[in-house]
Amino acid sequence: MKKVILLTIFVISVTMLALTFASCSPKESTPTIKKFEMSLADDVEFKVGDTLDYNAFVFKVELSDGSIKTPTSTNAGIVYDLTELKLVDSAFTEAGEFTVRAVYLNEYKTEIKIVVEE
Repeated sequence: MKKVILLTIFVISVTMLALTFASCSPKESTPTIKKFEMSLADDVEFKVGDTLDYNAFVFKVELSDGSIKTPTSTNAGIVYDLTELKLVDSAFTEAGEFTVRAVYLNEYKTEIKIVVEE
C-alpha cells in the first residue's frame, strides 16, 4: 500500500512538473535585421560647390518580423564611407559619379551611386 501511495505521488508530481513547463510560453525573440537599404531623398541634386547634406540619404531597415525602421541619416548607428567623393570642407569639388557606402551597427552594409554635376 505504501508503494502505491508513493508511486501515485511521484506520478502526480511528474505530471504537474510537465504541465508547468508546457504552459510556460517561450520568450519572444527580438527581431533581427534582414535588410539595410539606402536611397536618395526626393528631388536631391548634387552640384560642385554644394555642401554634402546627409539628410539627402534615406535609410530603410527591414526586420525579421516584417516591420520597417527608418533610421535618420545622422543616426549614431550609421557610419559613412565617403572616400570616393571629392570633398573639401564637406563641399563637392569635382563632378562625376561616385559611390557612397554606409554601415549600420558595424555590421549591415549598403551603397548607392550618386552623380555630382557641374
